Amino acid sequence: MLDPGFLRTTHSSGTLNQSLIARSAGCSLSTVQNALEEAGIPATPRPEPLSHRITREELEQAYLHRRLSILDIAEQFGLDRHRLNLLAKKWGIEIRPNSATSNPFALLPDAPALSESMAAISNVRNCVERLRRLVRLTGQRNLYAAARSLGTLPATLTHQLHALEKAAGVQLIERTSPLAATPAGTALIHEAEHLLSLLDAAQSSVT
Repeated sequence: MLDPGFLRTTHSSGTLNQSLIARSAGCSLSTVQNALEEAGIPATPRPEPLSHRITREELEQAYLHRRLSILDIAEQFGLDRHRLNLLAKKWGIEIRPNSATSNPFALLPDAPALSESMAAISNVRNCVERLRRLVRLTGQRNLYAAARSLGTLPATLTHQLHALEKAAGVQLIERTSPLAATPAGTALIHEAEHLLSLLDAAQSSVT
């Protein structure tokens, strides 16, 4: 997603969203800004500014269905995020926890609908990295062996797994030897594998 061709395309179409690109690419906002500078691309789209108004239907579609953050929606529509928060409250749209985090799969062409559990997980910080680790857990001897295999610390892996399970509201991995997915975990892992493959394909198509 940091490929100059992809960045130029999103810039020329007026959909350049630095925050969302950073989250989808798993990098910092400054990294995206550096990539734009190196490619000679202005930090803001060339087309005329987007409308400074947003309808309730547009906000519901972006926030509730596409699971974008208030910050990303504000950037996309050229609105002040504090005013957008007030509009959401006025229209009775409940602000979800971790509302500063966007669904990292929202940039995918024809972004697929997410299950309830995956929609909740999509708002967990660094969820793409955590999902990549989740899909590789089953069959590992235990979390300690899995951590070594994944190149991370056991405490970090345990914390990330707990965060995913807390967001999903269900246990995903049985702490057996070897590790096994629960029925809910199996369904979510299949969904994660599909979403990650779409994300990888989208990234490889612009490299």
